[in-house]
Amino acid sequence: MQREGFETVEANTGASALSAFAEHKPDLVVLDILLPGVSGAEVCLSLRRQSSVPIIMLTSRTEEMDRVVGLEIGADDYVTKSLSTREMVARVKDHIRRSNKLSMPAGNRRLVCDDMVLDLDQHMFTVAGTGVDLSRREFQLLTVFLIRRGTALSRRELLQLAWGDGAFVVRTVDVHVRWLRAKIEKDPACPQYIQTVRGVGHRFRP
Repeated sequence: MQREGFETVEANTGASALSAFAEHKPDLVVLDILLPGVSGAEVCLSLRRQSSVPIIMLTSRTEEMDRVVGLEIGADDYVTKSLSTREMVARVKDHIRRSNKLSMPAGNRRLVCDDMVLDLDQHMFTVAGTGVDLSRREFQLLTVFLIRRGTALSRRELLQLAWGDGAFVVRTVDVHVRWLRAKIEKDPACPQYIQTVRGVGHRFRP
């Protein structure tokens, strides 16, 4: 990573990883799942509660269920230690580039639409002052919609911007759109905010 121009910080235990994150606020985390003490999975869950930073889980295990669990606890990518350095660098650059597309200026990390507020720093979503529980994926998708409001986005674009297209099929977007509508629309069958653009994908009402 350093040869590619990145500044890096290392931590050898789960506890020191959490401390290093709090001190340095990195743009991306590469997290070994087999950390001593606090496990990599626990670190991932803790980081996800406080930040939307891209997280790449690194493991020697290749079972599909492990990969699914890694993604569901909030990781953005899940790779095995057999991958090449070149591929790892490419994945890091891709996640940082995608994260930067959704970045916002300091001091303006709250997205507001009518009585809805999405707080990116606190990782909270409220409607009329009442908290609404969103999954990690739902939160990412709603962030994309609010930043790109008024723009018709294809399912592939939504997949890439929200969480990358390596983990899921495009059909997953429709599933998460349906879940989001159930949580933010007064009438999910006749949505006011998340609109379907026939032949294209979806658009969040301007």
